[in-house]
Amino acid sequence: MFPGKRLELLREVVPGLHRVAILANAGFRTNALEVSEVQAAARILGLEAVTLEIQRAEDIAPSLETIKDRAEALLVASSPLLNTNRTRINTLALAARLPTIHRFSGVRRNRRSDVLWTKLP
Repeated sequence: MFPGKRLELLREVVPGLHRVAILANAGFRTNALEVSEVQAAARILGLEAVTLEIQRAEDIAPSLETIKDRAEALLVASSPLLNTNRTRINTLALAARLPTIHRFSGVRRNRRSDVLWTKLP
């Protein structure tokens, strides 16, 4: 699913969404393009997009800690590092009450969707 479409989905399911955080792997070249596409879509949708760049798994928790009170949702870019750590990301996002959307390149949960949501209670 295209990054802009994932952002549209977040806007539909998160009432009052104004700011979305984008978690990206700074060391994964295609994440720069994905972040750029999300930022362009955010401008069109009237949303603010804040980018959190990490380089290793140890950067995930501190990055999410810095954004937890400054964004209403989290969009996770697709990279091997982020895909491998999706359970950790989801756990931290849930604790921060950040609705989260992922895209897993090459991983399909079923034929209809390649998007995974973290639902809040």
